[in-house]
Amino acid sequence: MEDNKDLLIRLALLGLVTETISHEFNVLRRNVRESISSLKKSENLPQQEKELVERLNNLYMTMESKLNFYSPLYKQIGSPNISIIGGEIASFISQEYALDTDKRSIQFSKTFCNSYLGKAQHDVIFSSVISVLENAIYWSTIEGNKGEIRFIKTPNGFAISDNGKGVNNPNLFQAYSTTRPRGKGLGLFLSKKSLEKIGWDLTLATESIQNCLPGATFIFTDLNTYDKS
Repeated sequence: MEDNKDLLIRLALLGLVTETISHEFNVLRRNVRESISSLKKSENLPQQEKELVERLNNLYMTMESKLNFYSPLYKQIGSPNISIIGGEIASFISQEYALDTDKRSIQFSKTFCNSYLGKAQHDVIFSSVISVLENAIYWSTIEGNKGEIRFIKTPNGFAISDNGKGVNNPNLFQAYSTTRPRGKGLGLFLSKKSLEKIGWDLTLATESIQNCLPGATFIFTDLNTYDKS
């Protein structure tokens, strides 16, 4: 219990620091945006420099789109439970992971896209999905193979599987437990804890599940509707 309290205090402190950095970063973003806009209006720039400014502008707009993409998740922290539809998750992931499709393939079953998955806080579900997905992409592509990740509907939620070698970590959901180089060991721990707070669970499948890929399979279960019979 004391260890968990210490972890929460550290995370809260990190959150406060992040808030400060975020404010400073937004000021820098505005300055960069205004500087690029000023350069684009210059009429006497050589062609080579005009092309460089255009490249900078494109890179900046890409960065902006990424930041704006995650803003709704931040704003919805603490929101009440809402209905989660598979198609919403599929659309979110398809937009965010539109690049590097030559390195990995993310698949969504038709049933998953068309199904009601349960009720939950939007930011908790989507943030947890990203955490699991990032792990799946890493472990399925680490040896240079093309990674495959698949989302399917389950009776009381959904599952995310990959074509990697599976997970060999009995302490997978414990804080600071990781087998990834430079990994923090917090993503899956925080995802599971956050999901538990809203009546969901996140587990690692111990046996094969129909239509899932042969690597690791993570199961998101809505315990509020779980049929225990």
